[in-house]
Amino acid sequence: MNFDELSEDELNQVLEELEEVNDESSRIYIPHPAQREFHSACHKIRALFGANRSGKSDAGVNEAKMHSTGQYPDWYPVEQRFSGPTMGRVVVTDYRVGCREVLEPKIKRWFAQEDIVKIDRTMGNISKVHVRHITGGISTFDVLTHEQDSNVFEGWSGHWAWFDEPPPRDKYIATLRGLVDFDGRIWITATPITEPWLHDEIVLNVQRKAWHKAVSIFDNPHLSRKAIEEFMVSLTPEEKEARIHGKFLHLTGRIYGEFDTNVHLLENLSKGHEEWPVYFVLDPADRRPHHAIWAKVDPMNRVWIFDELVYKGTIEATSKEIVVRERTKKIKTEDVIRILDPNKGRTPSAATGLKLIDEFAKHGVYFTANVNDDLALGHLSVKERLSFSKEKGIFPTIYFIRDTTRECVKQMLSYVWEDWRGRNASGRSEKEVPKDINKDMPDCVRYLCMSNPTWFNSRMNGDYGRPKLGFTGWGDD
Repeated sequence: MNFDELSEDELNQVLEELEEVNDESSRIYIPHPAQREFHSACHKIRALFGANRSGKSDAGVNEAKMHSTGQYPDWYPVEQRFSGPTMGRVVVTDYRVGCREVLEPKIKRWFAQEDIVKIDRTMGNISKVHVRHITGGISTFDVLTHEQDSNVFEGWSGHWAWFDEPPPRDKYIATLRGLVDFDGRIWITATPITEPWLHDEIVLNVQRKAWHKAVSIFDNPHLSRKAIEEFMVSLTPEEKEARIHGKFLHLTGRIYGEFDTNVHLLENLSKGHEEWPVYFVLDPADRRPHHAIWAKVDPMNRVWIFDELVYKGTIEATSKEIVVRERTKKIKTEDVIRILDPNKGRTPSAATGLKLIDEFAKHGVYFTANVNDDLALGHLSVKERLSFSKEKGIFPTIYFIRDTTRECVKQMLSYVWEDWRGRNASGRSEKEVPKDINKDMPDCVRYLCMSNPTWFNSRMNGDYGRPKLGFTGWGDD
């Protein structure tokens, strides 16, 4: 086409057509791999924990568009599609930023103008959107915020819900309850810098079976490396974990950052584990429940933590519970090597004057308390067993069985350092003391690793090969 030969009116018409084509192309959603994985996941609950500018909100609004219009791409799972008009809910942080500055521009960008039938507004803010469905019906979705009273979230019933940024738990539960009637779907797109309960609910809750993924800002192919690096300059190391890599801010001080659920969690013990020696580690408590783990050691001296105990009771009751649990697992109680918290195991009881190891021995459960309790060395011992590198051919020497060590896994993932010494920024320095929460199970793992658990043939008669840890009957004090 020779533009020099066109009249002004013809040029204007061509420009209008080009603008229409450009506007249409900007609404063609081509998800990057992490977004595609999110859309394709066949789970009722999904969470895309994304860094800033990682494309998480674009994924969220396009998921809402698909269900509202009935226009699904060929790759979207057929079994997860709704066949008719839907009722949905979108929850944002507030009206000023979450709705006006984030949600509304994305609705205008990704929804075609002809898809929007009507937008209801309350005091200038979007409160409900009416969308034309391909069947000829009308879909709707409400827009709510964290600022609203929790009662507003009750009594609703719908097909889907989308939380853009971490929601308060009460509003999440009320919304989840409203999806029961239609067996609906819920998804969260969030930079995880607030609401740490989401980590327990989505990541650690094995029974929930929610899909989740942490998306890095580098996963967004539409951002330049230079722009990302300029943004990173202003961030602290802790902020980078959340805002660059999509990791939970409250876990940026994880002591065992090497622990990876994709690497260290296994479904079952390996074949032949019946002949592996069994170790039992107990961290007793006065007011809190006792915490304990059972582990086996294979011929390659790899540790397999396969069961756990969280139990509140007397020494006698706890001893009976330990023995009963072992019988159900077909473990010979007399063959188990037992390790007790060295701080508590050697402390005489104010009532009887007996040490804790002696109290348990009265009920036929024998422990050693001769384990090095050096915190720094213990952490290094666990880290060494957790460490792995496919590139360097380094593999872990400690594993956890997924369904029977849930509390242990949860605490290993949530075991963090105290944030700072000092009360203000000018005088602060990093502490090297763990927070006094989620530490019971990690302490058990630490004592286990510091005992240098070793394989021996547990089926052989006598004491051949059995490690002499100093437990009662083996030279303990």
